[in-house]
Amino acid sequence: MVPNERAAGAARGGWRIPAAVLAAGLLSACALSPQPQSPPPQAAALGDPAGMIGADALALQRLFGPPRLVRRDAPAELWQYRARDCVVDLFLYQEKDGLRLLYLEARTGAAQVTAPRPCIEAVLASREKSTTS
Repeated sequence: MVPNERAAGAARGGWRIPAAVLAAGLLSACALSPQPQSPPPQAAALGDPAGMIGADALALQRLFGPPRLVRRDAPAELWQYRARDCVVDLFLYQEKDGLRLLYLEARTGAAQVTAPRPCIEAVLASREKSTTS
């Protein structure tokens, strides 16, 4: 390659670097821009573990009643509910409008992580049984 060809090639390739930097900058700006918040889950979705994420504290207390155990470690709270054979842990975090459920986990009586749906159903069934007795 002769020197003039190298200079021409560098000039042509010179646009690639700024374009890549510009594209990365635009993509990072999109990642930093505020994302619209999803609406709170509907009551029908509260029985579904995935649909419970984002629920506020009031909706969760209406569904489960008062937690058996509350552990506060700002900005989070752990609410624990128990049924005969399992435990459900709800991890709520402080948002602008109050506490919201960010994560949940279910465990068996032997402390083995288990699918949340059957455990949530057991907790809800034991609550219904205690309120009707």
